[in-house]
Amino acid sequence: KACSVEEIKKIAEISKSDLAKRFEYAKKLADEPQNIKKNLEIWLAYFREKLLSTTDPKISAKLSKIIKIIQNTHYLLSTTNINPRLALEMIFLEW
Repeated sequence: KACSVEEIKKIAEISKSDLAKRFEYAKKLADEPQNIKKNLEIWLAYFREKLLSTTDPKISAKLSKIIKIIQNTHYLLSTTNINPRLALEMIFLEW
């Protein structure tokens, strides 16, 4: 599934923001647990599209790492009682 323009703008906004803003966003998302998995799926789709469109090995490696972290977080949120906010913050540390 391709990301909508609105979703891409939100991801770009998060990517350009400083760590404090990213953590603030993680807190906001964690306060809405019903939206976390949806957001993770959108991020996965976005980063997969980016990975498929790049030829730079350094960028590919970074995107692959981000994708793995998002997939792992999605799995942990589905199968354990991991703290959602901390899990999201871990993604943003790599992002």
